[in-house]
Amino acid sequence: MLKNHVKVFNLAAIVLVVVLVALQFVPFWSYQKEEKVDGVETTVEATASIAKYVWLPFECRELTKDFGEALDIAKPKVNDFITEAALVLVLGVVSVIMILIFKNEWMIFFPLATGIIGILQFLTQKVMQMGNMWYISLALSVVLVAVSVTSLVMTIKKKLSK
Repeated sequence: MLKNHVKVFNLAAIVLVVVLVALQFVPFWSYQKEEKVDGVETTVEATASIAKYVWLPFECRELTKDFGEALDIAKPKVNDFITEAALVLVLGVVSVIMILIFKNEWMIFFPLATGIIGILQFLTQKVMQMGNMWYISLALSVVLVAVSVTSLVMTIKKKLSK
């Protein structure tokens, strides 16, 4: 019976983590960007995903300026805004790998950490709340924590009843 609940919760955690990580690669922020079109400086609408902002911030300089203006930061830097986002991405990938390799009930701690950092990221960083549909990622993080905690509680109960 223990192995069945571990498989179910590990699979649920993998699915939630994959969706949470995948959402980092879809357009998250919308902003105005200056571009030269036929030699004329033009303002165009642009979007950036969390992953693009984390890994290619030089392509999103206007977005960093927007963040600085919104948060009243004189000289905003990308590193002021990306720490948790990069951590969620890395921990998410590590979570999936660890669960698939070890298939152990205690590997649920990795998705738990991913979910907790995701919650903190979306509740504490105003930059994340400036994104489009940030609440979906927050909800996924909350569900991931709930699944992970439920799995841990069930595992501990089973271990103690033996």
